[in-house]
Amino acid sequence: MSIDKKHSLYYYNKFEDWKEAENYCKSIEGGYSSDFILEAVAKANAEVLKGDALYEQDGIAYTKEHNNYELLFALLYIYSIEKCLKVCDFGGALGSTYQRYKTILPLDTEWCVVEQGNYVDYGKENIGEIDFYHSIEECTKKRDINVILFSSSMQYLYDVHGVLSNVSKNFGYVLIDETPFHKDDVSDAIYIQHVPADYYGKETTYPCHVFNRMRFINSFEKLGYTKKFEWLYDGVGTGIPIWEDEKETNTIDRGFLMIK
Repeated sequence: MSIDKKHSLYYYNKFEDWKEAENYCKSIEGGYSSDFILEAVAKANAEVLKGDALYEQDGIAYTKEHNNYELLFALLYIYSIEKCLKVCDFGGALGSTYQRYKTILPLDTEWCVVEQGNYVDYGKENIGEIDFYHSIEECTKKRDINVILFSSSMQYLYDVHGVLSNVSKNFGYVLIDETPFHKDDVSDAIYIQHVPADYYGKETTYPCHVFNRMRFINSFEKLGYTKKFEWLYDGVGTGIPIWEDEKETNTIDRGFLMIK
């Protein structure tokens, strides 16, 4: 069955080079830094802050609870060991994961977000219960953090392995969630992700990695981490499809807790 290319999330156009993929997105006015994305996220987040919605995700305000219990279990597992939960949420937008789970997490949970400059500026001005930082370095200089979370964010990094090398110097626990992997033993690849207007009010695109599972795990093992837990996102893991050469193949969204 073919994809409804107007209204669906999907990956397409494999690239060898991230910058080429990024330039392609810019040529069609795409990219995660687009101002209209922050506007949509801020508008939905305002509904959460007013109490009219439970949480925001991808620019949509949700009024019904939908918990990722594997992620919650991993966070509470860390808390049971460390007796504290101090999270650096990398690429965490305006704190959507915290807003989603704050009534379930321990009362003394501390939450920080590392984001792009426009998100940091907006967050500092409008969201008092979360600290916002421009980089991991800035965050760890000012805060004593014990876990870094990549919730649907690692796949959008230009230099994944460079960031992981930095992470390994600062964090004993790494949480990864809602991250795309090939179903079969296929090498890492860079695609363009198409995002329909249903999410941010306007179609957009951005570069995205789809990972090879074993290579991904091995990259953490080389940095001294052990995989403690692994799960399929939302219980089944069915991810965004790849549309390539007039054929559709599925990805799998996975989550991990890595401990150093």
